[in-house]
Amino acid sequence: MASFIYTSKIIQRMICRLFILFLLLGMAPAFGQSRITVPDPALQPFRMKGQQPFKKNLTFADYKTRRIRRTLGSFFHFRKPSLANLLKVGDIPLYRRDRLRAKDVFRFQLDRNHRPATIAESRAILRTDEIFRLIGKQDSSFFGARNVDYLDARIRIASDTSVTWRMLASNLNGSREEDQKGIIRHGDREISFIKTTLLLRDLPVNDRNPVSLLATTGMVYAFSVEGEVVAAVSFKEPDRRFWIREELDQQVKDVIATAASLLTIRRNIYK
Repeated sequence: MASFIYTSKIIQRMICRLFILFLLLGMAPAFGQSRITVPDPALQPFRMKGQQPFKKNLTFADYKTRRIRRTLGSFFHFRKPSLANLLKVGDIPLYRRDRLRAKDVFRFQLDRNHRPATIAESRAILRTDEIFRLIGKQDSSFFGARNVDYLDARIRIASDTSVTWRMLASNLNGSREEDQKGIIRHGDREISFIKTTLLLRDLPVNDRNPVSLLATTGMVYAFSVEGEVVAAVSFKEPDRRFWIREELDQQVKDVIATAASLLTIRRNIYK
């Protein structure tokens, strides 16, 4: 009798898995029409905790950030707009000047299993062209239409500080009508990332919990290697998560985890 009950439970789990699989396959065309990418189901999800008023450091998977430091300029970065910069009659500006209106400079250490993995240094800049038309259609960056923001970071491997990955990104604050994306490079190795919508699992796969096979869509920064999505991090709160393919090269995993931390810690330089 006990053997029959055990067998019945196994059959129930198998039926449940097949139902969920067919459900996801049936939903795939609809997602494709919405340009929602369905990445490799091998991406394992991890809760990302931290970045709260009383808990600045991030904790996720085997990682934890330490020693987050910002320059004073990151807290007192806005300069008052110049009225001379804002005046424009027709197409003739009375005065024009590009200026750095905001910045965010910070560094931190990322530990893996309580040992230093990487050291990250980052600088984000918002460059504005403060021109305001008194006559005609407005196209001034004072309203964000022509602003340019970019981010430059260095990720050094703690075990060998001569190995440095460079991270470059643009439009992370959405100052332009274009993709919010970036690239991370060391020699001929390259990791790209872009803000997009992905269908990802909320929980690690568990044979005893069919719900773990379900996936939901979310806005994330998706990391790709050779055109294949291998990791992702939630774009914003609440319930922030980090996903990664666990069989990746360890250094690549550390670099992606650092970049995900950097994208989470960074400030919105429009604030």
